[in-house]
Amino acid sequence: MMWQQQQHQQQQMSMQQPLQQYQPPQMMGMPPGAPGGMPPVKPPGPMGGGFPPQAPMGGPAPGAFPSMADLASNAGAGHTHQTVQDNEVKVMDPQGRLVQGYARFATFEQAPFPQSIKAELQRAGFPAPSQIQQYTWPLAAQMRDTIGVAATGSGKTLAFLLPGMAHVAAQVGTEPRMLVLAPTRELVMQIATEAEQFALGFRLRLGLAFGGQDGEGDQMMQSRVLRRGVDVLVGTPGRLTKFAEASVVYLREVSYLVIDEADQMLTDGFEPQIQEVLALTHPNRQVSLFSATWPPAVEAFAASVVDQPVRIVVDRADVLTANQ
Repeated sequence: MMWQQQQHQQQQMSMQQPLQQYQPPQMMGMPPGAPGGMPPVKPPGPMGGGFPPQAPMGGPAPGAFPSMADLASNAGAGHTHQTVQDNEVKVMDPQGRLVQGYARFATFEQAPFPQSIKAELQRAGFPAPSQIQQYTWPLAAQMRDTIGVAATGSGKTLAFLLPGMAHVAAQVGTEPRMLVLAPTRELVMQIATEAEQFALGFRLRLGLAFGGQDGEGDQMMQSRVLRRGVDVLVGTPGRLTKFAEASVVYLREVSYLVIDEADQMLTDGFEPQIQEVLALTHPNRQVSLFSATWPPAVEAFAASVVDQPVRIVVDRADVLTANQ
């Protein structure tokens, strides 16, 4: 398909560029069915940019990491939800070198999402993006494979959901184009709850695939939804492989893939099923992998599923109470 060829070209050009300052996009996402699939893009910038620039971003001076003080001027007053942390954030390029002066999205206004999504974030009471969101959203807009190492409660769910939905909204297709893999039924449902909050703003259909106590009943209901067609699919590797084998769902159009809780996935023995699912997706997919820890086993697994990734590490400290 045309958009898949364009995406592959953008990814190849992006990976050939050094990781430097990023020029923020104007907006991610288009209504489904837009002619030609992908919107027009500009020639790659320093990081392989694919969107027209807008006003310069704020944030700390080059070489500095954000703190609560840095974000205070951007965060709205009167909110009760805590959404930022005073943790050190490290950005590592594909060669493992520390990146200094990384440009981030310190406010929701700088993020390349439709205004309706930004309004929904404000209604939810979040004064500013969490640190994992600030640092991963620019990479997602650049179609870079990304690794996020952050604790539960860091806001990682929206770190991958919003750019993924924006990516899907810019494509034309009848099959799932975004796939989120999670290790448990509970986590799938948690991710789905957040996804439902923003799917309407992107005009996307959401489907689930997981096992559980009411196995047969869940399977029949999930199967009916998937056969009608979905844009975003969230599921466990085991149930997804069964649905794929039964031709309930096809994953060949998946071009935005998320692997959440990678460390738990490996602990639970899901690596064979994950590899089986990945083999069914589009070869030029964009991948985001998230893990609470970074042991050698996870690092080796990541090397088999991501291509020239940029790694964002948020040091573990206080757990957030708003973003899960």
